[in-house]
Amino acid sequence: QIRRSDIVEFCKRMSFIRFFYLWQCLITVISSLPRHSKLLSHKSMLLTSVLENVLTKNTDKLYDTDAFNKGFVSCSSETCEIVSNSMPLDLEGTYFRNGPGKFEVGKDLIIHPFDGDGMLTAITISNSTATFRNRFVATKGYLYEKKAKKISYRGVFSTKIKGGPLANIFAINPKHTANTNVIYWAGRLLALWEGGLPYRLEPDSLRTVGAYTLKGLLKKSQGFSAHPKVDTNTGRLVTFSTSTSFNSVNLKCQEFDPKDFSLRSERLLELPGVGFFHDFVVTKNYYIFHQPPAEFEVWPFLLGMKCAAESLKFNPQGRSKLIIVPRDPNNPKVETVDVDPHFVFHYANGFERSDGSIVWDGLMHDRLVASLPVTDGQPIWQSIDYEKDLTLSLFTRCTLTPKAGGGFSYSTVQLSQRSMDFPAIHPLVSCRPHRFVYTNGAPVVGKPCPYQGLVKIDTSTGEEVSWFPAPHEFIGEPCFVPKRLPSNQKKMDTVSEENEDSGYVLALLNNGQLLQTELVVFDAKQIEKGPISRSLLPVNVPSGLHGTFADGLVFDPTDILRRFTAVKALDSRNWNEITGGFSGLGISYDM
Repeated sequence: QIRRSDIVEFCKRMSFIRFFYLWQCLITVISSLPRHSKLLSHKSMLLTSVLENVLTKNTDKLYDTDAFNKGFVSCSSETCEIVSNSMPLDLEGTYFRNGPGKFEVGKDLIIHPFDGDGMLTAITISNSTATFRNRFVATKGYLYEKKAKKISYRGVFSTKIKGGPLANIFAINPKHTANTNVIYWAGRLLALWEGGLPYRLEPDSLRTVGAYTLKGLLKKSQGFSAHPKVDTNTGRLVTFSTSTSFNSVNLKCQEFDPKDFSLRSERLLELPGVGFFHDFVVTKNYYIFHQPPAEFEVWPFLLGMKCAAESLKFNPQGRSKLIIVPRDPNNPKVETVDVDPHFVFHYANGFERSDGSIVWDGLMHDRLVASLPVTDGQPIWQSIDYEKDLTLSLFTRCTLTPKAGGGFSYSTVQLSQRSMDFPAIHPLVSCRPHRFVYTNGAPVVGKPCPYQGLVKIDTSTGEEVSWFPAPHEFIGEPCFVPKRLPSNQKKMDTVSEENEDSGYVLALLNNGQLLQTELVVFDAKQIEKGPISRSLLPVNVPSGLHGTFADGLVFDPTDILRRFTAVKALDSRNWNEITGGFSGLGISYDM
């Protein structure tokens, strides 16, 4: 019988590289055992224990902090070119990714990366060829500051106008950065930022069309969730928006039909306290919101001393609230369950079981860290200690079970000791039961640190497999793409549990040593074997946020290059402010 102490002592006597190799072999051997093997059930506990005792003593060898921080170097240019002719033949569509693209305005520095202007990256894949292009989202704020060559808006997180509090006093309307997410829905490409309307762009050229109201269904002053859900049961786009005062929050939930853009459902709620809702859970019959115990420092914000996120203070002695909202607008009963204090930035998915219980997977933090202290006016990534200043983000399954007398009981199961975020699932299981989740994972188990590798979790068995690149390389959010059916078969509208991981995982990988970015493609069934394709992009794409894959949306590479060149020429003549939905190229759009 091999004791844990024997393994730890053996590993201590070996070099890091040799141990890492044997560790990978150990994963392979154990994973090949029968699913219900006793040894397999203890795999996670054994490996976690070994890693915590050995690998955490070598964190400097697992990831390169300086290389990670190079992910916050501004993109050098907007460009378009073919980057690969060796993509999988059954991969057809366009991968879109959004995120902050530049970290200075003139000579003024962006202090928090989330305050940076959004830049869309698009890679169209067809007939094994990948065509890349990138463009900044031309919001009103982006165009204004581009002309002014200085920061003119107070950011949401940590970026302020130069001049101290007097320059920021009562500047309560932040710049719309359009930098958080991107969706392709009902033939429209939309860049999202939860503080304002979506921005519509052309999917081939990435030219900005303008702020989008869904044909007038959204008010011009309204926000729009950065994490809307497509309910695969109905095809509807489900979203929410918030408007806040200093002691309450108004919550609006809306559902839109993809065929005619009609508003099919709307719920309005007023909740007491501070509301910071970045993501939410949607099941067949419910919306679930998590309200952390937080307070808002009003006067430091109004007087220009702090940005909004800096003014949020987590109360560890308080209680979080789960707000359970029926999707049926005719059902007025909204229930609240008090739970332990925590925060969740992102959810993987949610669904309901036949017994009426509500289940979801989320990445749970023990506290809310909306912003970080600023040192001497420098960007936060230049002074942050990732393992001390950040919190663990742990993959957790949450369940609300109906009680006989009414209400719900709440329970959680933690499925991994590794900090991770940016979960992705098969698109056909959205709002339905799911088995596999793909995330960004930290290289050190049990400690918060930069997300670096790709992790796949089997929620049915608890099995976790992963792939990590070199210490100076970092993968962004994964995007799952189902394998396409043969042309003589109908398009799937459901997927079996056994075939749920039949597809590819796409992501962008940043090389901090060379300041380069690659598109990496994995076989979703075997991510631990590493990428099956790596394509170098023509520019460095900074560490981004969220993306999507528009299956079947393809353009001829020649047409992409022609259109991109044409709109760049228009922009050089200052024709980049589009009004009335007119593109400048003779194309009109609904707005």
